[in-house]
Amino acid sequence: MGTTAKATVFLQRADRWDDFRFYKFKIQIDGRKRGALANGKSARYALTPGRHSLQVMSGWIYKSEPLELELSAGEVVHLACGMKKGVAAALKAMTSPGSALYLVLAAPEAAGQEEPEEGVWDKLLELVEHAGSEGQKPESEPKAGQGAGRSLQIFVSYRREDSPDVCGRIYDRLIRQFGKQAIFKDVDSIPFGVDFRTYLDEMVSRCDVLLAVIGDRWLEAKGAGGKSRLSDPTDYVRIEIESALQRNIPVVPLLVRGAKMPDEAVLPDSIKSLVFRNGLPIRPDPDFHNDMDRLIEGLCGTDQPPAPK
Repeated sequence: MGTTAKATVFLQRADRWDDFRFYKFKIQIDGRKRGALANGKSARYALTPGRHSLQVMSGWIYKSEPLELELSAGEVVHLACGMKKGVAAALKAMTSPGSALYLVLAAPEAAGQEEPEEGVWDKLLELVEHAGSEGQKPESEPKAGQGAGRSLQIFVSYRREDSPDVCGRIYDRLIRQFGKQAIFKDVDSIPFGVDFRTYLDEMVSRCDVLLAVIGDRWLEAKGAGGKSRLSDPTDYVRIEIESALQRNIPVVPLLVRGAKMPDEAVLPDSIKSLVFRNGLPIRPDPDFHNDMDRLIEGLCGTDQPPAPK
């Protein structure tokens, strides 16, 4: 019996100076990861004839819209992907990060070629790399962790009496990678005269991920009358975590100072689901930077080296 000829899909990622924030795109075919694609690189996939769904993504939130293909035996299809450009695309990415990237069909210029010759993709991508663009030129090159659109927004929740020093080191690594404007850490930023409960809730709502820094005194912190601060509905940390969980914003517990994940029974009902969120320990030196590398890779969706320490 003969074997059915497969279809071939070539995928090329745009080579852009402002795509470095996304590092490698994850390639999803029919809901399964089939590899990763670095800036300016290409990949080739042999697929069985029939209907297939393809998507590229980066990190937890940045994605392209799924591209549905109906492939025939022996068919060769060329695709191009990248980050959408222009003011309109940047504004849309703020509310719809699931369409911040593009994945489009693109026919090779050389008819009958199975794979584009060197330089053909450069001409081809001039037509597709500005998908979603209004032709705007960047005013200046962004800092590390930033792109032409909206950068990943990170809220760092912690207790000053529990882990201020290690949280400061975590913050330094995060701003080095994503930029200071992408990180909200201290309640000192709350304007005078503003209801802090409303303000914290609003700030958390603008973030893509909340990092809950949990140290060995996180549960033991006491408020007025010697009661647990977590039992107080106006406790800053409780408000922050509640806000993220209620909005289904990813919450990443960071266990520092040898702390363990709190037991569900000792947490208020509104934040009990925190114990089921996947997190990681951030250990002291010599492991600190290795642990932070893992965190940053998870936030970026990259296996490229993070920013220099």
